[in-house]
Amino acid sequence: MAPRLSRDTLPQIVGDTDNSAASSADSKIGIVHLGWGGFARAHIGTILNDLPAAAKQEWGVSAISMRSPTIRDQLAPQDGLYTVTERRAEGDKTQIVDVVKETMVAPEERERVVARLANPDTKMVSMTITQKGYITQEPGADATMHSMVTEAIKRRKEAGIAPLAVVCLDNIQSNGDFTKKTLVDYAAQTDPELASHIEQNVAFPNTMVDRITPKPKSDDLDVLADRIGVRDEAAVAAEPYRQLVIEKTPDNVAMPPLGDVAGVKIVDDVKPFEAAKIKMLNGAHMMMGATGRVAGFMTVDECMADEDMGAFAKRFMSEVAATIDPIPGTNMQVYADDLADRFSNPRMSDDVDRLANDTSKKVHPRLFDALTDSLKKGTPNDALAVAAAGWVRFVSGEAPGQATPKSDGDIVGVTDKGRAYVVNDPIAEKLQAAARANPGNPDKLFEAVGLNLGDYGAEGKAMRRKIVTALETMNKDSSLSAIRSVTMRLDQLPVPVVPEADRGVDAPKAGPDNRPQPRPGS
Repeated sequence: MAPRLSRDTLPQIVGDTDNSAASSADSKIGIVHLGWGGFARAHIGTILNDLPAAAKQEWGVSAISMRSPTIRDQLAPQDGLYTVTERRAEGDKTQIVDVVKETMVAPEERERVVARLANPDTKMVSMTITQKGYITQEPGADATMHSMVTEAIKRRKEAGIAPLAVVCLDNIQSNGDFTKKTLVDYAAQTDPELASHIEQNVAFPNTMVDRITPKPKSDDLDVLADRIGVRDEAAVAAEPYRQLVIEKTPDNVAMPPLGDVAGVKIVDDVKPFEAAKIKMLNGAHMMMGATGRVAGFMTVDECMADEDMGAFAKRFMSEVAATIDPIPGTNMQVYADDLADRFSNPRMSDDVDRLANDTSKKVHPRLFDALTDSLKKGTPNDALAVAAAGWVRFVSGEAPGQATPKSDGDIVGVTDKGRAYVVNDPIAEKLQAAARANPGNPDKLFEAVGLNLGDYGAEGKAMRRKIVTALETMNKDSSLSAIRSVTMRLDQLPVPVVPEADRGVDAPKAGPDNRPQPRPGS
């Protein structure tokens, strides 16, 4: 059996694994990160790993698990080291990440976590705790983000220590503003003075994060151990692409030199980049999770490899791109093309099932906003209409010629190929009842999620007719038949608006940020 990854076993690593960024174990801890899960390890972990060597000595990470001891038990025996494997079509590339200097489990070690947050060496708290982690708790709750961070801010204030920078890296719109409001509201319940201090003195930069990190498969760790010669219990895999867009902070706020790292962009306003990513990447993902799933596809790369579904996905992204206001330094059609390349990576094998969870919360920003923007701007929207019909078909769960599956607990549906799937949504029962109330008529379902196409006049009525027509095709024939009805040659796709300064051969090549350059040796 392969030895466990650690500082002692670094010399035993074989193959082309990059361990050039491994540093000394005695770096200062400058960052506390709440929720050191797979995405954090693949995203901010690798960004911090790529900091200049001198900066890494000041910006080590205290990795906090918010629930179970799993991450601590994986990382502690490995001296905080772990691997990130970039899954590439031409062959995987693995990197040793050396940024974690201690690990803690918040429910077991709350006081240690708060003390670390209040330590003068700590300058920043970052977090990936999912949207549920930001629900404001009652005062006195134990190891929650709210209770620990507000207590640490209070201790720092009383000791005359500079406030923390609070950096949310969750996929939430205006995530810094959102996090600030939740912490201010929490503190105001018992300490209005502290709430005012947080409001006026703590920096909460908005961020936009992007890196596809697929769900690990059961044999991933064994395959990696065979390839590199050591076993990593905390290994994660990700696509080669990685992006962080973060707003500038005041000069008196200490932050790591993130702008020195490829794939990071520091901007005045994150919102245009965020809107582009939510509509384009997240929107295409949800479309494939719903429309692609009912058509019978299991993974994103399967969707892209199919002649009809792949062409439809490209048309969908081009129609969405045409609804996005121009962003200086950005060519949205190039971004759409890059997304198509990323989605086509056969080594990612990203399951579509996970992409259509909780759609009642996501369908507006990821689909309906682009659809209604197309009505306002008069841009092409045939693929958007089919995607909306695909979401209705996904929620209804009924397929032509297929028996509707039964379930004692889950709300389920069936694909055009007869496979059952779960409609995983907090209001799934309500959504499915609305979708099935009048098959072929989406009005009740749209009403259930707050969309009224009648608000958009003649354009809204025309869009409703397109959706109904596509839904009729799906219900009588198949989802792919509806997709084929709007798929066209790629040279006829709608053209998004490109700022004049960004037209021509020097247009950026990776959407909202320039394409990250490969690391030395990659």
